[in-house]
Amino acid sequence: MLVANYYCYDIPAALHQQFSDYMGDEGGNFETYFQLLYTLYSVPNVILPFFGGYFVDKFGTRVCLISFMAMLLLGQIVFTIGISQKSWMWMFIGRILYGFGGESVAVANSAVLSEWFKGKELAFAFGLNLSIARLGSVANNFVSPRLAASVSIEFACWFGVILTGVGVLSTVGISLTDKAFDNAGTGVNQPLIADDEDEENKAIANPISHDIEGDTLSLDEEVLASFGAADTPPPPRI
Repeated sequence: MLVANYYCYDIPAALHQQFSDYMGDEGGNFETYFQLLYTLYSVPNVILPFFGGYFVDKFGTRVCLISFMAMLLLGQIVFTIGISQKSWMWMFIGRILYGFGGESVAVANSAVLSEWFKGKELAFAFGLNLSIARLGSVANNFVSPRLAASVSIEFACWFGVILTGVGVLSTVGISLTDKAFDNAGTGVNQPLIADDEDEENKAIANPISHDIEGDTLSLDEEVLASFGAADTPPPPRI
């Protein structure tokens, strides 16, 4: 899903020259309008991720993931309609809507990763997730200019809509998988990846244990049992 996020975020930059030819000079204001496409995305996200984290804590990761991705899809659709109509206003509105979900979906995605992976695997999962997400930016730099040249700039933007739609479907799949594991008893308190550090700590805290008729007795319990046996008086002689 983050691949689609990064892909659509960088579409204007990848098509800068095509945008200039398509929209015209706009009375010398083209560069100002073009930079506003990123400003309108970035300024709200100084504050929005804070509320995104609050919403994730309050409503859960699954609901927030789908909601934020739906906002990305809506924003990209409005932006693309603005391209088709050559309307800067609709393009600005689309980028604002896209910004509402853009960084917040990363917060929700991080929450999912922290639920699914624990201990030593968590840092690797975050790194792998970010690396795959950045493939969206790389792919955009190659794909979007070629689509604009071979078909049209509108199609290049609609392709971003299609990719974001696939991201929404993948988010639904992730949410269903997460719910299935929760129903099976695997979730926040029981991660998919076992925590080796927890096992090591248990072994250090209780180094000697053995099973007696299905019950596990620790070393402390054995010592207490031996003292209890020593204090018990012998049976009387008959």
